[in-house]
Amino acid sequence: MGAWGPELWEDDLSCDIQDEWNDLLDEGCSPRKATKIILESWLEEFQDYEDEKDAQADLSILYISLAALQLRHRALQSKIKKKALRIPRKRRGPSPLERR
Repeated sequence: MGAWGPELWEDDLSCDIQDEWNDLLDEGCSPRKATKIILESWLEEFQDYEDEKDAQADLSILYISLAALQLRHRALQSKIKKKALRIPRKRRGPSPLERR
């Protein structure tokens, strides 16, 4: 996996999550069901990581990506929002999720 910029959708993992999300919605899944499927598949994959820092970084990308996708579809679940907000941020000011 790699990143080519600092933005959320400039990362291979976040783009993979977004592609999977779009495919699931195209197949008729609700945002809630798509979230459940994506969480199950990616959390299982992260368990195989040998480096805890890599796993934590990718876990952060997973929850932030899901929160952004849910927000886009006006289906933000509180548990996803809480997990995304627990991610340490380097910039100042409230995140878009905190303003809601």
